Amino acid sequence: MKQVIKSPAPALKKGIQLLERLSEKGQQNLEALARDLDEPKASVLRYLDTLLALDLVEKDPVSKEYTAKIALIRVDSANKDISGKVRKLLDTLSTKTCRTAEWYVLNNDRMVLEQRSEPENAEIHVKARIGFERLLDDEFEAVARTAISNLNIDVSGKKLWVYRQGKKIYIDPAECRKILESDNRNGYAMDMEYNVNGVRRYAAPVFYLGKFAGVIALSENFTPDADRQIAKISKLLMDAIKERFQQTVGLRTS
Repeated sequence: MKQVIKSPAPALKKGIQLLERLSEKGQQNLEALARDLDEPKASVLRYLDTLLALDLVEKDPVSKEYTAKIALIRVDSANKDISGKVRKLLDTLSTKTCRTAEWYVLNNDRMVLEQRSEPENAEIHVKARIGFERLLDDEFEAVARTAISNLNIDVSGKKLWVYRQGKKIYIDPAECRKILESDNRNGYAMDMEYNVNGVRRYAAPVFYLGKFAGVIALSENFTPDADRQIAKISKLLMDAIKERFQQTVGLRTS
């Protein structure tokens, strides 16, 4: 018979298990979570209420489903090493570019914002918080495109879309591939338009120990001279990654 090891802090254990399941599976309702944890609904509801109070999960008022607002990612020695390098890179980029610098890592089928750095004198701040997710089969924006290229994900059959003149427009696989090829020639990806929050991003991949490790992004709000600075900002992004990680910056297309 398998011995069951009793947890010294069972409520803490259940709370972490809830965050793990929500992080892995996305939105779930109380009934599904109770079945998953094999716990009474009343007990699971108490754990969820605590996580809501700590602003670690959110509840949709219409569907009554819960969503994690943070991502739980295991950190080994290699990840600790790259985390320190990324922290310095983000601080350098936010200072040099006066833009929000972000670090996204892969978690299942999405890229999750793990670290960020704000420029000290920024008057407007980008809303995306730690744990913010970008799906790889949804908006065809800069971060997702960078991941799709470097993970060799086939865009066939995916319902991908972009903003065009403020509207959500679905694009076919052939057009997706042309956009990825253009990213590859440039060495970085960039949103073609500002999103509904008035934000667009530059994005470039980071490789560590020969493997795709994540995406560095620079987020900017609209300013009248933003387009004139594209060449300058993209060069600062690529040069900073190259200097910190000793890599040739570029994208791969599948």
